[in-house]
Amino acid sequence: MNSSRPRPAVVLYICGYGLWLGFSALALWLLTQLRVNLVDLAYHLRLGVWGLALHNFGMLFLAICYIVFVIVLEAHLRRGVELGELWLRALGVLLFLLYLLGISYGLQIAIA
Repeated sequence: MNSSRPRPAVVLYICGYGLWLGFSALALWLLTQLRVNLVDLAYHLRLGVWGLALHNFGMLFLAICYIVFVIVLEAHLRRGVELGELWLRALGVLLFLLYLLGISYGLQIAIA
């Protein structure tokens, strides 16, 4: 007997990849906010042309970290589906990203 309903594992994998895309977008937003932190830091330290170097190197470093994060996040969430821990892992990732966003916004307020 074939059922037309999708298996729960398939639905969880779809949810996992949807969460992966959403968290990747949130991490990209975090990347833009960290760029603002770099620019503010360079301005307030009066680094002059070295500020541009800090910005460029910092963005390269952040972009590499973002790519690594997206790859590790996919494996982390996929493993969560396999172990039945998708929602717990998703909550952990969400709290981690919100924590980093809070630090970034806090730095923007403190520097301004």
